[in-house]
Amino acid sequence: MLSSEHLALQKIQSRPEPTIHVDAFLYDEDFIDSLCEEGKMSRNYCTVLHADICTQGSLLQNADVVIMNNVFEYFLDEAEQARAWEYISHNIRKQGSLLLTVPSLEESLSGLQINIQLSPWVEEVPLNYDVFPEKDIDREALEQIHLYKIL
Repeated sequence: MLSSEHLALQKIQSRPEPTIHVDAFLYDEDFIDSLCEEGKMSRNYCTVLHADICTQGSLLQNADVVIMNNVFEYFLDEAEQARAWEYISHNIRKQGSLLLTVPSLEESLSGLQINIQLSPWVEEVPLNYDVFPEKDIDREALEQIHLYKIL
């Protein structure tokens, strides 16, 4: 969670409109349908795409947020990983957009024969891992999440 973000409980009383998302367990489908019909919320707020990222240049160039979770390490050999990262670094260029990765870019790129300079491309955004009050939270897993702002 970023320092600029607020927990939902802090915000719920201060700004009830517009509603962006309602957790399904709070309301039944009919009520959510009526909110959508009234224009008070939308069911379309993000796109999940299952495709070869190296065929999605236009999508990457226009995305506000790209989430990449263990995307190549287990599925591609090192040469294919290098090719994919080169493609990504050339296409995710929208200034101010966000790239969330697990693991870090540094870890993903280490060991690859690749020349991607991170400092002119991205800036890591510090995350507050202490916002999760659960005692049994896997802190080590949380710390594998890295957020970058595209420069």
